[in-house]
Amino acid sequence: MSELHITVEQHQLDQALSTVTKATATSAPFNCVRLSSIDGKFKLWATDLDISIEAECEADIHEPGITLLPGKELSKLIAKAPPVPIGIKVENNVATVSWEGSEYRFNASKGELPEAPGIPDQLHTVYRHQLIAAIDRTAFAVSDDESMPIISGIYLMRKDDILHAIGTDGYRIAHFHTESEGREFEGVIPTKKAKATLSMMKSHAVGEYPHVWVSLLDDSFWLRDIDTDTRIVTLEGQYPDVLSMVGEPQDQATVDAGELREAIERVAVLGEEYKGGAKPVRLNFDYGITVSSSSPELGEAEETVSADLTSQGSLIFNSSYLLDGLKHLNGEVTIQYDLSREDPMRMGDRNWDYCVLPMKERDQ
Repeated sequence: MSELHITVEQHQLDQALSTVTKATATSAPFNCVRLSSIDGKFKLWATDLDISIEAECEADIHEPGITLLPGKELSKLIAKAPPVPIGIKVENNVATVSWEGSEYRFNASKGELPEAPGIPDQLHTVYRHQLIAAIDRTAFAVSDDESMPIISGIYLMRKDDILHAIGTDGYRIAHFHTESEGREFEGVIPTKKAKATLSMMKSHAVGEYPHVWVSLLDDSFWLRDIDTDTRIVTLEGQYPDVLSMVGEPQDQATVDAGELREAIERVAVLGEEYKGGAKPVRLNFDYGITVSSSSPELGEAEETVSADLTSQGSLIFNSSYLLDGLKHLNGEVTIQYDLSREDPMRMGDRNWDYCVLPMKERDQ
């Protein structure tokens, strides 16, 4: 490590630190952020080996150097600092962080972080809003079962000028798809790491900065934004062809998504909670959709929502799975269902499909 001396605006340092600390871990030296003022650029970098984030921000560089400082603590301090220029000066392995009448001294880490990997030359343009939606509308459906690691990530693919993202836990499937011209790529991105990129992408206005740049090479997913480079180690293995397992239910109901969502939320309050936290609700397709639940201890609930139906019968679902899907829909939607229970229920819109398997009577 070498001595470093820079001055940077508080709001810029705050944003850079809040971004890169998403990649810090709890143990040293991976709890640290590397600050570098080499080659006339001020950069911050952190890694937990599964995700690496580098951010660059404008600064007055008085002395080039590199240092490691505790990431979370430095970020908390700068977030509470006034909106004035911040000075950081390292001498004898002590970093002095100062502004108008205030000084804070951090012991710089004597550890070493691995070298920041260089971003590949082959980067592919993707619309910002598309990648945000791809992650946001699939991450919730991903499995947290450690025995099936390959489905603990989001499958991201661009093929035939269509961008696909898929998340599944074996009981439901969320599939985002949209037109996206460019080179083809595919890989499986760990969900927690993918979600860490959402706030970064959302921090820039879509209209002002419409694109991001991605690459899926070897074992890495790369994301380049305006002032940030992120690398995520992808999951190994062959992602299952889950879409080929889903049939096309013949029965359907047209209903207002908001009305059905609110009814399920209310009725589930009196539902009995079963193993794994599931609260089943019954959907009875008759004169509308009647949502019902019961609990030996709490009582029972029933509410009917207006709907146009093609057939009558009933199915039982995990209420939270239904709500996860309905919160992504607005207005009148068509729900496809299979009373024989061979195929999952389907709902969605132009760019998104969501499938949920019904529960068996004995699952209650």
